[in-house]
Amino acid sequence: MSKWHLPPDWRNYDGLTAYEREKRATIPYQQQNQLDQGNAAYKGRTEFDVLKDNHRFIREDEDPQNVTYEERLARAYESKLFKEYALIDLKHYKSRHIALRWRTAEEVIDSIGETTCASLRCPYHKPTQDQLARLERRGIAMPPLQAFELPFAYVEAGEKKQALVKVKVCDKCARKISYKPSNDRRSNEAHTEQGQSVPSSNSGRSSRRKREEHGARRSESPRRR
Repeated sequence: MSKWHLPPDWRNYDGLTAYEREKRATIPYQQQNQLDQGNAAYKGRTEFDVLKDNHRFIREDEDPQNVTYEERLARAYESKLFKEYALIDLKHYKSRHIALRWRTAEEVIDSIGETTCASLRCPYHKPTQDQLARLERRGIAMPPLQAFELPFAYVEAGEKKQALVKVKVCDKCARKISYKPSNDRRSNEAHTEQGQSVPSSNSGRSSRRKREEHGARRSESPRRR
């Protein structure tokens, strides 16, 4: 049976008052508290919160000398990302608001966003086996992909930035990236936002035609005696 031993600097309690013994016994807790205070910015927050506040899409300073614990954590995460091709979210493409992120190591190994569509909401982003089987029966391995180099403007840490980012998408998602509303559609949307209806020339002609047909039917109907 092994015997438990106190650390050497703890063994001699002779000659110490009760207060001094209590003070020595609390040293490990004080040391732990100092470590917690050193990471006070991180304390009480999740790792996701730290990454969200400190992540940078593109870092300009690669080798900073003095960085905080949170910045080191964010840089460690960023070092695992691959920045050759990005993935894109086109949910709000009509308002020209898109989101981009870099690929992870797992996505690079699976060729996601390089041999598949980079749009996160596209069925050909991570195609199922059934989809691949249907394409194979048609003699198509995957839909043809188009490469874009997008001028991506974004705000990071209160600062406006811009970068060129490469994405590869299918034809359907390529049309979303190139989407531009027509002038007529813009004017209609502006009138709708102001609460005004936008009459069209076709609707005016159809209403006049209905009135003329109604008058002709009344003239042809026999009078009652």
